[in-house]
Amino acid sequence: MEIRLMRHLDRQNLYALWETCFGDSPKFMQWFFENRFYPAFSACAEEGGQILSAAHGCPMPVNIRGRIINAVMIAGIGTHPSARGKGAMRKTLEFLMQRLRDYGFTLALYTPADFEIYKGFLHYATSDCVIAEANAGSADGAGAEFFENVRSCDPQQISSELCACYTKHIALRCSGAAVRSVADFKLKMADYQSDGAQVIYLQTQCSAVSGINAVDINSGAAGDIKSDAVDDINSGVASGVNSGAAGDINGGAAGYIVYYNQPDKIYAPEAVFDGKNTARQLLGALKALAGGKPVSVKLAPDFEVTADGYSFNRMQKSISFPLDAAKLLKELALDGDAVFLLSDGLIPQNRGLFRLNGEIAPDSERSRALEIDCGRLMQWLSGYRTLKQLAQGGHVTGYSDSRHLELSQKHGTLPCYIVDEY
Repeated sequence: MEIRLMRHLDRQNLYALWETCFGDSPKFMQWFFENRFYPAFSACAEEGGQILSAAHGCPMPVNIRGRIINAVMIAGIGTHPSARGKGAMRKTLEFLMQRLRDYGFTLALYTPADFEIYKGFLHYATSDCVIAEANAGSADGAGAEFFENVRSCDPQQISSELCACYTKHIALRCSGAAVRSVADFKLKMADYQSDGAQVIYLQTQCSAVSGINAVDINSGAAGDIKSDAVDDINSGVASGVNSGAAGDINGGAAGYIVYYNQPDKIYAPEAVFDGKNTARQLLGALKALAGGKPVSVKLAPDFEVTADGYSFNRMQKSISFPLDAAKLLKELALDGDAVFLLSDGLIPQNRGLFRLNGEIAPDSERSRALEIDCGRLMQWLSGYRTLKQLAQGGHVTGYSDSRHLELSQKHGTLPCYIVDEY
């Protein structure tokens, strides 16, 4: 079995493997392999001319505790059914992690289908999400005026306004979130649109008129806004949801929802709001658009809102882990004094004694070291868990309140969330 970087000539075989492992549509797969296929950041296992396992990488800067960290999102982690249980995926990931580390990346992240599978690598959840679900039907008594400021739009036409909303309320607020330029944002919207996604949004100036706590994220005027959702609006249920028109944007977006209007449900993989009232309006409008179908919306884990007809359930979202633990500690520059005895399931260079500032610690400091694996360390560094919580769970050896409580409190928990999955 040969473990190697992918090549452009592998595209057809990788497409077939993806088709075997995942349930994505041909339109999305075509878009992915045309726009998100980066062989130099991806690896595969090949035997007898057949690709048995693959992991696709995409460079993606992320915010960790307010620091922008060079990271790689890994997606499409799959193994052909005939090769499962033979170690092909582990070998592929070990190879890829080393190569990405050699390139100079500090962090990697991915969204697993089953978190239990990756515990053997010492990889654990570092972010959560909330799934808002509703059995859609009527607008629950809300009049058309409730939705009069909700617009459908082509996100490519107002990408700077939507990107500003995303940046303020996700990228800069949530530890672990992808940091998107406007170009990155447009590419992400094109990704969604390749599979038929639509967008509704609420303007900041409309929020002010409606008494919603608006935020000032004016990032420039927009061009013509074309509706891509009008045909899917049930005029009898959601007549108040309007299509965009030229000149509608005169400020910024208070919030938006990207959604797929499927035959049996509405699913929204990205939803961003500036506050509870914006969320209620957009979630209500989406429920009205569903016309009797169930609705599922993915939200940041700390967004506490009540909306008519919705239930809210928290779940694990993603895993991030250090490719270079010493470099990550140095880049985060956390204030405090501590020494860690680190273990790692995939990257040998991450094992050993390290100070909080990333320096290699001498063996004379071993007696005061906190023993922790890199996956649990990442839970603390990202703000997903405190040191004390990890110690209480049996994941840190050597912790004591007398020596470490101040450090645990100083660098406590944060909202940890990432929208992106590939």
